[in-house]
Amino acid sequence: MPVARFSEASLLAITEVFMREHDRTYGYRVDEPLQLVGIRVIARGVSERPRVPDSVSLDGSASRTPADRSIYFGTETGWIETPVVDRPALGDVPTTGPLIVEEYDSTTIVPPKWTASLDPMSNIVLERGT
Repeated sequence: MPVARFSEASLLAITEVFMREHDRTYGYRVDEPLQLVGIRVIARGVSERPRVPDSVSLDGSASRTPADRSIYFGTETGWIETPVVDRPALGDVPTTGPLIVEEYDSTTIVPPKWTASLDPMSNIVLERGT
C-alpha cells in the first residue's frame, strides 16, 4: 500500500488492509489493538542528471609487448597459438578470435569464430560468428 507520507491516517489504512487480509485468510477479523513489529520501506529517487557517464575511457599507458600463448580449444580445434592483448587495445571495431584479453583483475578468452569489442561503457562484447 504505497503512501506519500507515513501518518496516523496511513497507519489506520495499514490496519484496515491487515484486517481485510486476516479475514480473507482466516475467516474472521481481529478486534484487538495491533502491534506493528516491522515495516519495510522501499524508496526510489530519480537524479536530476545522469550519474553514469556517457562513456568510459581506459588508460592504455600500461600496455605490454604483444605475446602469444598456446590454448587448447577442445578436441575438434586442438591447440592454437593465441595472441594476448590488453583490454584497452580492444576498440569498438570487433576483433576476431581466438584472442586472450587481459586486464589487472580478469582474463577473457575469445574463442575461434567469435569477435570481441568494447561498447561505449568499455564493457567487452563477445559475439559468435558463423
